[in-house]
Amino acid sequence: MEIRTSAASFFQNILLSADVDQLLPPDLDVIHALPNTVDRDGLCATPDAAEIRATVFGINSDSTSGPDGFSFLFFQHCWDFMATDVIADVQDFFSGGFMPCSFVATTIVWLPKKTNPETWADYHPISLCNVTNKIISKILTSHLAPLLPLVLAPN
Repeated sequence: MEIRTSAASFFQNILLSADVDQLLPPDLDVIHALPNTVDRDGLCATPDAAEIRATVFGINSDSTSGPDGFSFLFFQHCWDFMATDVIADVQDFFSGGFMPCSFVATTIVWLPKKTNPETWADYHPISLCNVTNKIISKILTSHLAPLLPLVLAPN
């Protein structure tokens, strides 16, 4: 219990620093508008079965599993009988459907930054997400990535 309290206190102090009150509003002038030639509807377009399959098989099968214990290796190996459900779930999300908590659940794992960590500052937290969450995130990223150079300033 003391370890949990100590870790929570350390990372809450980082995330809830006194500087929060002094954040300035964002300077939206550095974000450019998308050109009219960009297919805005295509950004949120529901991916077809081929795009979803390519995403599932395009991610390293050795990637760490999320809280549900399933990895991309499992999804890839069982694709023939899971494809219909996975495709339906991903397409449901892109159609505005509700994402169940099981899809967005994550597990935080503390990775040591050095060989013999002594304080909480010697650890780096990472979030392990479920495969369905990773599939959706990867598709969204692939839709947005080509547009980032158009809207972000070099600085």
